[in-house]
Amino acid sequence: RVDTSAQSARRASELAARLMTSGQKRSGRPAPVDLRSAAEHAMGIIKQSFANNLTVERQFSDFPVPVNIRIEDLENAIINVALNARDAMPTGGKLTVKIDTVEHSGPVRGIKETIPPGKYGALFFSDTGSGINPKDLESVVEPFFTTKESENGTGLGLSMIHEFMRESDGYMRIHSKLGAGTTVELYFPLSQPTD
Repeated sequence: RVDTSAQSARRASELAARLMTSGQKRSGRPAPVDLRSAAEHAMGIIKQSFANNLTVERQFSDFPVPVNIRIEDLENAIINVALNARDAMPTGGKLTVKIDTVEHSGPVRGIKETIPPGKYGALFFSDTGSGINPKDLESVVEPFFTTKESENGTGLGLSMIHEFMRESDGYMRIHSKLGAGTTVELYFPLSQPTD
């Protein structure tokens, strides 16, 4: 009973923190940053929160990836996606985090929106976890929708990331297959041209 109560209290605290974060006005304006360096702090937090049976591989571009974002919002997004990946790999696995510039030659279907052609700063998270049922993919960014057990998920993480992407004029895609892992893709407009 004590363990169950402690777990419930922890989940309630997490829910309250996420509600406060989503409801408050953010201070500061988006600023031009290199997506690679902006992700560094969150990457350190991810490694500390992963158990020994989980590995994190980073594949960052050798060249700057200039975008215009709020760094604290980016960090929250990275941590939320990584924690989802961790929860989807209870018996162990691997999360690959990739940052690069990509170019879409034509429109690409994202979550809720179509991604226009063009060059983007991209952040990819690929895990080897349990995956998401394809019928749930459009719903995972809805507030309070969760594919986790009720005591393990608030249903706010991906909805907050989706809102952050909209505020950043960016886009989100998710690919998943039950039993074969999930890839979350975040696309940000480049703040300056790249070769």
